[in-house]
Amino acid sequence: ARRKHLKVRMLLGVPEVAPTVEAPQMLSEGIYGRIRHPRYVEFVLGLAGWALILDYAGLYVALAATVPVIHMIVLLEERELRERFGPAYSDYMARVPRYLPRR
Repeated sequence: ARRKHLKVRMLLGVPEVAPTVEAPQMLSEGIYGRIRHPRYVEFVLGLAGWALILDYAGLYVALAATVPVIHMIVLLEERELRERFGPAYSDYMARVPRYLPRR
């Protein structure tokens, strides 16, 4: 669901590197209308799946180390997005949960 709205050019950071060529836009539809950070949730769930399937202690350690690091990255990213998009992103944050969708 994330791929439908997050195009490769945006994933590679083209709007940030060349804002005159392609203006940065805030994603708020599709999966981004349900949770704010689906890429990070996808990564953590994938790592958890591999840890459970392979049952290797190193993967459990990697998962335990990854979760707080990703949370710190999310906090820094949200601060940068609030600066970039202003009140629109603050409203989005109030409407859409960070990691787990609401019913």
